Amino acid sequence: MDRRRILMALAVAVPLALLASILVYRQLSRAASSPGRIAPTKIVVAAAPLAPGTRLDAKDLRQIGWPASGPMQGMFARPEDCVGRVLMSPLLENEPVLEGSLAPKDSSAGLPAMIPPGMRGLSVAVNDVVGVAGFVQPGTSVDVLATGGIEGQGSILTRTILEGIRVLAAGQKIQPDKDGTPQTVAVVTLLVTPDQANTLTLASTQGRIQLALRNFGDTKQVNTSPALLGDIFSRFDSIAAAHGLEKIKTIGDSFMAAAGLLNHVDNPIGAAVRCGLEMSSTMIDAQLGWEARVGVHAGPVVAGVVGQERYQFDIWGDTVNVAARMAGKGRQGTVALTQDIWNQICGEFDADPLGELEIKGKGSISVFEVRAPKT
Repeated sequence: MDRRRILMALAVAVPLALLASILVYRQLSRAASSPGRIAPTKIVVAAAPLAPGTRLDAKDLRQIGWPASGPMQGMFARPEDCVGRVLMSPLLENEPVLEGSLAPKDSSAGLPAMIPPGMRGLSVAVNDVVGVAGFVQPGTSVDVLATGGIEGQGSILTRTILEGIRVLAAGQKIQPDKDGTPQTVAVVTLLVTPDQANTLTLASTQGRIQLALRNFGDTKQVNTSPALLGDIFSRFDSIAAAHGLEKIKTIGDSFMAAAGLLNHVDNPIGAAVRCGLEMSSTMIDAQLGWEARVGVHAGPVVAGVVGQERYQFDIWGDTVNVAARMAGKGRQGTVALTQDIWNQICGEFDADPLGELEIKGKGSISVFEVRAPKT
């Protein structure tokens, strides 16, 4: 009896399962054949990474499948619709080409195609030694800092004049110096509004321009306070006094001090190097966009009072000249000095050799840069 019931159940179950399979198969077949629901379309993408300003060619493009149910605004279905157009922004490999990333038809290739309507591309010379010019690349964002004198006050001020400015291009140009000698100058082209172009042009004619590199995602505008050179020199006065050095004078943005000149200092060279390291560290901590480059030398000097109407104590001579030349070879956070001076303090500090450098008036000299006291 039980066996008969099992056979009857199987006889009913098998046809039902077969019927269900047929229904599912038909439903899936209908869905696959329904137009516009799952069938992919074709879109145009970059065949390789492409830089802004590139005029698109057929070899730069290819097609890939894309769900027809999820179209992107401005996409292209045919490569020939993009050929001859100029890119305004970079594209990665397989990144879709969109209308918004292309310059208007018949636009010229290169930098002009990257400038949106209503904007301007303005090139400025920047300081390639103490700025961040070596790290500024097209597409990066920078703040623009201007340093110049205050009319009628005899002081120097640095202020941020533009924030979050996009870099269009970075390179070099050759221009003569004051003596007519050709010099290589770092040049950066910035994307600015017409009003910003006026501000930047005025600042570049009145002083020195430097760039502060900015994070890509940082778009916050910051109202910074102008930095006066007098405030910096006041800090340097205190640092020099703490190390037993005597301030001699300031010339423009230069600060000169001496150890062991009028007052006895047990270790004048070590005191001068420690003072220079602290001054440089102070500038780094202040984050003003300036750098303190420090040079130290030791030896005899000529001292005296100069002037006829306004007297001033001063020192001069070969020792002063070499110290100034060393400052020109120094880098932020270090103190530069000759090997002769380094040999006298090498047990007190850590330093790196810079090799044989050409020093004006002295020829080739072995130079070291002190990084920090030994621990």
